[in-house]
Amino acid sequence: MTPGTITCAHLPAPAWGAAPATGPLGPGEVRVYRLEHAAGPAVAALAPHVLPPPELARAGRYLQAADRQRFLVVRAALRVLLGHLTGQLAAAVEFAQSATHKPQLRGNAQLHFSVSHTRRWALLAVATQPVGVDVEEISSTFDFTSVLDFSCSAAERQVIARSPHPYQQFYQLWTRKEAFVKATGQGIDEQFAAIPALDGCHQLTGAAGHDWLVSSFLVVPGFAAALAGPAPPALGPPQLATLPVAWLSAQLAP
Repeated sequence: MTPGTITCAHLPAPAWGAAPATGPLGPGEVRVYRLEHAAGPAVAALAPHVLPPPELARAGRYLQAADRQRFLVVRAALRVLLGHLTGQLAAAVEFAQSATHKPQLRGNAQLHFSVSHTRRWALLAVATQPVGVDVEEISSTFDFTSVLDFSCSAAERQVIARSPHPYQQFYQLWTRKEAFVKATGQGIDEQFAAIPALDGCHQLTGAAGHDWLVSSFLVVPGFAAALAGPAPPALGPPQLATLPVAWLSAQLAP
């Protein structure tokens, strides 16, 4: 079997469009939408119009109001986007799980999606191929050394130790790895440290015949992100767009 590869690189300075494309995806197309949680109160208030009772019940189990609000916003935005892409009402979108417990659309194997969020920003990626996205706030108060053995190889730990910006370096590597395991459905497990995340092309054991591209970028300064998917030509360069609060609220209004 031909071994798979994973190429880790950087997106050029991302240009976030103001008008999100919401029509059907073309072959090899991938889109990444960002949403600032400052939009939370307006969007969360409208979320019950499209979320089913199980998701509303799940929201109610969050102890902190801010966490509950973020959940409502992200789930509502995801339903609105997927509804537009599939020609359905947002409330009619149904989810299932793959054999590896990766969320997917019920009855639609051609559209793939991934979601990630922090306290301030959410990212939603959609594509015609398996896709994974991750965003993390670069926190100088988090003791990342406590997770290095679990998350990084010896070579990666050396790069972090020698970097003039160790926090940024750590989050770059982490987001690449997490985006990749979201795309593959592997999840964060005991093999997490073995996933190559340094710049360049690496052989990938256990992924025979599959070539992957993982691209790093900043959502805004201080928020590291990565997008993972099959390498070109399977997927092209991502289209980046900001989800305007007014647009999203209008889609959710009864």
